[in-house]
Amino acid sequence: MFVRLTIENFRSVKENFTLDLSASGSNSHLVNHIYKNAEMSVGTLMSAGIYGANASGKSNVLMAFEAIKYIATDSGDLKEGTRIPCYEPYALSLATNESPVRFVADFYSVEGNRFNYEVKYIKDRIIFESLDYYPSRVKANLFTRDEGDTWETIKFGGHYRGGVKKIPFFPNNSYLAKAGNNAASPDIIKEAYDFFRKGIRHIGLNEKIRISSFGKREEVVSETAEVLCMVDTGVAGISVREVESDLPIRMDDDIPPEIKEMIEEDYKYRYLFSHATEEGGSVSFPMSRESEGTQKLFEIIPLIRSAFKNSMVVIIDELDNSLHPHIADLIVKLFNDPDVNKKGSQLIFSTHNMQLMTPEKMRRDQIWFC
Repeated sequence: MFVRLTIENFRSVKENFTLDLSASGSNSHLVNHIYKNAEMSVGTLMSAGIYGANASGKSNVLMAFEAIKYIATDSGDLKEGTRIPCYEPYALSLATNESPVRFVADFYSVEGNRFNYEVKYIKDRIIFESLDYYPSRVKANLFTRDEGDTWETIKFGGHYRGGVKKIPFFPNNSYLAKAGNNAASPDIIKEAYDFFRKGIRHIGLNEKIRISSFGKREEVVSETAEVLCMVDTGVAGISVREVESDLPIRMDDDIPPEIKEMIEEDYKYRYLFSHATEEGGSVSFPMSRESEGTQKLFEIIPLIRSAFKNSMVVIIDELDNSLHPHIADLIVKLFNDPDVNKKGSQLIFSTHNMQLMTPEKMRRDQIWFC
């Protein structure tokens, strides 16, 4: 879970901005919206909403979570000298358009350890990176990489014990991305790496979610159908039909085989949504005949169920896009309900839905404005 994320010089965020997800203020108002177990020194909010007009920067704040995830996990795949894709500094000032992007993530891993990960980077290299954690109430450094450091000069703290330390990396690779994906690294490094790799799921506006990424297709569809039947969509059931793949385009030969397989897999299945007729029978429609709201729910429900099972940070841009207000309200309620959200997963979202801002639904520290 995130305690806070600091963003500097990223997209429309010019100055230092911190999204604080630690519980503050009243400890009595909607206290059940706070998650804190015996290992945690700081309680974290189980949801946070970012409100603002169009083009106010809400989406860019949420994109920062995806950017730091990329740096911490995927930058290790970059070839030497290639540009870091998520280098997107504030472009409307000569003072910032070539300056470093900076992120600082304060978070709890699934295992309960608290970490602090800071990274600064420009277009083709990382100029600062450090990882601290809290073995007690006092913060301890695991590694620090200053500008100009190589894999041979990076500095390690006394708590970096066991495993291999000096793992080769290029200037545009984060050390965490390389070490976290190395079997010889100590568990404490893999723990921080896995938080970013497995624990963060960002859903952009109009982004499609692959059903098969959440488990066996038939089981996921069955569980999703149960929920859709309960939330007044008119859906009485969902069936899955395997068909001959009918990809509308020919895929280029240079597309990686695993990506091709994923795309072909999605085109092999059709989902049929059954509805009751006026005479007591049933009729089935393809997903394309369902409302946008039902289609989005069909995609988002498996993600929500996965979050409650595995402890995740779910980030959704424009939560109420295509959804009826009462459905968006239900999703937020589920994350704020400790009887449902037993592992303290977090929902961080942007929205125009002012109905979610009432004191009966959200604490003051759960509401942010851009």
